[in-house]
Amino acid sequence: MPSSINVQFIGTAEFVPRALVELLNQVSNPDCDDQFPLLTQKAGLARVALHGGLLFFTFGCHLVLLCFSYSHGWSAIMQWCLYVLGLTTFHVLEFLMTALYNPRTCTADSFLINHSKAYTIAAIASWVEFWVEMWLWPGIKGATWTILFGTSVVFVGQFCRTLAMYTAGKSFHHIVQVNKDSRHRLITTGIYSLLRHPSYFGWFWWSIGTQVLLGNPFCVICYAFASRDFFANRIPFEEQALRQMYPKQYEAYCERTPVLIPFL
Repeated sequence: MPSSINVQFIGTAEFVPRALVELLNQVSNPDCDDQFPLLTQKAGLARVALHGGLLFFTFGCHLVLLCFSYSHGWSAIMQWCLYVLGLTTFHVLEFLMTALYNPRTCTADSFLINHSKAYTIAAIASWVEFWVEMWLWPGIKGATWTILFGTSVVFVGQFCRTLAMYTAGKSFHHIVQVNKDSRHRLITTGIYSLLRHPSYFGWFWWSIGTQVLLGNPFCVICYAFASRDFFANRIPFEEQALRQMYPKQYEAYCERTPVLIPFL
């Protein structure tokens, strides 16, 4: 009996990433156990478990704190807890939907925790603003309208984002696809019949909603401009690729569906 499985390109080789084949050969070989640190590999189970565990631990702690702060009338702390619950839910659902429909490319990066330096800086900036304003001007935090309106926008944004990923299924990718394969198809049904880029629409309004929820006036404005600029570059690039893949179909689809992101 061989000690490992030799995975080779068979049949649709062009659709199998070479890095994935090398990864499978490594993890199936017991001789590589001491040479293959799963925690440092983005596709390693230990790293996936660590990311997921930290997210669920954070979610659980803030859920308990939310209940405690509600019972004591600490509206500003409730505000923070609802934000963290929304943030952790977003990252878990990003991984879950990728694992369901694109397990071949699903790694710890699919949580999108380390999305980009800009994303990390924006998140930290919002935390700093919240707690600095909480310390200097506590009266502007904990307003009922910001909690209710912000939570509603976050929920709608998350719902649209997740529904878009669910509707697209295997055709959804975090990275824009410029080459069409046999499994890729143009999705125009469900939520895609109402919005041209429902996942972007959802993420745009979700991100702004998180800052409304936190009562962060500075970050509400910054998030709106930063998100708009991000999609102003990404959407034209993606649409150019889709027009090349589906020249007639996509043009007709664009004419009947809006984006509903301001100035796009």
